[in-house]
Amino acid sequence: MQALLPKGVSVSLPDVAERYGEILLRVEDVFRKWGFRKVRTPIFEYYDEVCRLIDESLKGAVVKLVERETGRVIALRPDFTPQVARLAATILKDMPRPLRLFYHGSVFRWPHEGSFVRKQSTQVGLEIIGLGEPEACAELVAICKEALDLFEVKDYTVVISNISLLREILSPFPQDTRRKIAHALARKDLVELEGFLRGAPIEEKRLELIKRLPQLVGGEEVLEEIEEIFCTEKMKEQLDETHGVIEVLKSYGLYSNVLLDFSEIRGMVYHRGFFFEVFAREVGRRIAVGGRYDGLMERYGSSEPAMGFAFSLEELYRAIEINGVLPKAHPVDVLVVDMSRVKSKGMEIAKILRSNGFSVARDIIKRELKSSVDYAKIHGIKTVVVVDEKLKSLGKLKVIDVSSGMDKVIDEDELLTYLEA
Repeated sequence: MQALLPKGVSVSLPDVAERYGEILLRVEDVFRKWGFRKVRTPIFEYYDEVCRLIDESLKGAVVKLVERETGRVIALRPDFTPQVARLAATILKDMPRPLRLFYHGSVFRWPHEGSFVRKQSTQVGLEIIGLGEPEACAELVAICKEALDLFEVKDYTVVISNISLLREILSPFPQDTRRKIAHALARKDLVELEGFLRGAPIEEKRLELIKRLPQLVGGEEVLEEIEEIFCTEKMKEQLDETHGVIEVLKSYGLYSNVLLDFSEIRGMVYHRGFFFEVFAREVGRRIAVGGRYDGLMERYGSSEPAMGFAFSLEELYRAIEINGVLPKAHPVDVLVVDMSRVKSKGMEIAKILRSNGFSVARDIIKRELKSSVDYAKIHGIKTVVVVDEKLKSLGKLKVIDVSSGMDKVIDEDELLTYLEA
C-alpha cells in the first residue's frame, strides 16, 4: 500500500480515523471551555507572504505551486500562526482584546533530506492576541496539560525556554555564526560548540555561560545559575519573565512536569521570549510547541503581545497510544437484515433506530443469514436485527448478539429497550 503513496503521507483505516476524530473533538472542547472560539484559514498563501514570516532554513520546506489565474507563486500552508496573527491584525483589529482563537487543519512542508518528517501533518492549536503577562504564558501550559489529562497521559515533560534570552546571549556573534551555535546547543554537541567558540572575541563570562548552557537544565535554580555566571540588563528582563511564568505554574500546581532548558531554540523565526515544547516518553518528536510572537504582530502593523501553541495531532495520537488511553472507535451498532419480500419494514426499523442515536447499516446484498452475521463480526457490528415474512406478520423481530452468537425473538416495540440494555 505504501508503495502507492508518496513518502511522508499516510492513510488511516476506520478505527484509527475515528480515534483521531474523537481526540480532535475532545481537544477542541477543552479550548472552548477555556474561552476560545474557532476560526478557519485558507490552505493556500502567496509564497512571498509566507517567506517573510518563516526562518531562512525553512524556506526550502515550503510546498510551492503556480496560481493559474495570475502566474504568481503560491504555497500550501506551512504554518497556522501567521495566518491567525494576520486575521487578528487586519479583519479583527478593532475587536476588543484579548482575542482567544483556535484552529485545526493540515500543514504542508517538504522534509529535509534524510529526515522522516511528514509532508502533511495535522495541527490543532490556539492563539491569544493582546495578552503578554506571565499568567497568560502559564495558561498555555495549563490548557495543554488539561488536554493531556483527558487521555490520562502522564509521562511527559514541558521544556520551557526563552528564545529572546538565547538571542541576547549570542548577540555578539554574526547572524550566521549565531545560527550554527544555536543548533550545536540544541543538539548538546559540545565538541562542535567548542569549535565555534574557540578564540571568539567576547567577554570571558559570556563565553563561560554559552559553554555551560547545555548542562544548565533543571528547575528554577537554573535561572539563578545563569544570573550568577553572566547577566546583562536585557537578559535579566527575560529571566524575570521566565521566573514569573514558573511562579504562576506553581500556583496552578503544574510545576512537576516542567524542565528549564535555555539551550533549546527550535521555534519559528517569529518566536520571541517565552517558549515551550512538550515531549512524551517514547515519542520521537515533540507533541506540542508554542510561545510568544509579539514581533509577528508588528509585521502586520499591530504592536501588541501575542502567544499560542499547537498540538501535532499525529504525535499526540502516538503519545496517547503509548502513555495514555486511546478513545474507543465507533463501529456500527446494528446491521438490519430484511429477508422479507418487501423491504419497507427494514427501512422503517433503520430509520427509527437512527433517530434514537444508533448507527445502522442495512444489509442489502442477498446472502445467507450466516454470511450476514459473519460480515457483522468482521466489521465490529454489535447486533444483527433480522426481519422475515413469518416474524413480520406476527409483529416480531429476531435479534442476534454478534459476539456470543445468541439470538432472541422479541416484539418490534421492544427493540429500542433491548438495544439500550
